[in-house]
This record gives sequence, C-alpha cells and structure tokens, in this order.
Amino acid sequence: ELLIKLENQTFKLFLNSTTPVGLEGIDDCMDCLVTVQHYAGYLSEEMWSLLPHLFRIVAGTEEEEEGGYGLEYYASMECFFKNLILLGGDQFFTRTCGDFTYLNLMLKALHKVIQISNEGYNNCDAMICVRI
Repeated sequence: ELLIKLENQTFKLFLNSTTPVGLEGIDDCMDCLVTVQHYAGYLSEEMWSLLPHLFRIVAGTEEEEEGGYGLEYYASMECFFKNLILLGGDQFFTRTCGDFTYLNLMLKALHKVIQISNEGYNNCDAMICVRI
C-alpha cells in the first residue's frame, strides 16, 4: 500500500523524466520504478503508460533515423523493460497504443536500436537488446 502511495505521489516526476527537459533524471527514475515494480509485484496503469514514452526516447519516430533524443539512456531502461515482460503477463501481448500492441512497440524499438548500433553509433546497445 505504501508503494502505491509513493508511485502516485512521484508519477509526475517520472513522467517529466521522459521529456527532453527532464531526461537528465531518467537514470534515477528508472531505479525507483524498477524498485516499485519489484516490491509491488504488479504493474499499475501509470507504469504501463510510461512505456510508449520510453520507446520514443530510445527509438524516436519513424522519421528519426538516428533514434530518439535519449538513445544513450537505453541501458538504464533495460530492467524496466524486462519487468514489463515478466510482470505484465498476457497484458504485454494484448495492450495497445494506437494501432500497435506493446509487444509490437517493443519489437520496433529493439529493431531500431539494433539497426542504429549496426550503423556504428553504439554497439553496446545491440547487446542489451539481445538480453531483453
């Protein structure tokens, strides 16, 4: 119950960290979110709502060939992504954002990160994709 209150009180801060202005705090926010995910043992609607924002940070839009505005923060998001898959269960496959399921969004983002890594920007990010 305390974790739910903590998450509710800090959600706007977490959401702000997904913007270009607040991005410098994304590492700390990811640590907090992963801790909440771990101890709560489930995913709140707020947690689910962060996923499209995180994909935009990493992969950008279709038009952004070099990825999103925070591709270098991809490594700090790895545990959050893994927990979404682990704790999300069937919801990960059935939840949608626009025309895509969250699984499709994840695969598109991973594909983009691998593609960018193969073009020589940062090969370490492709290795993180393999672990997910």
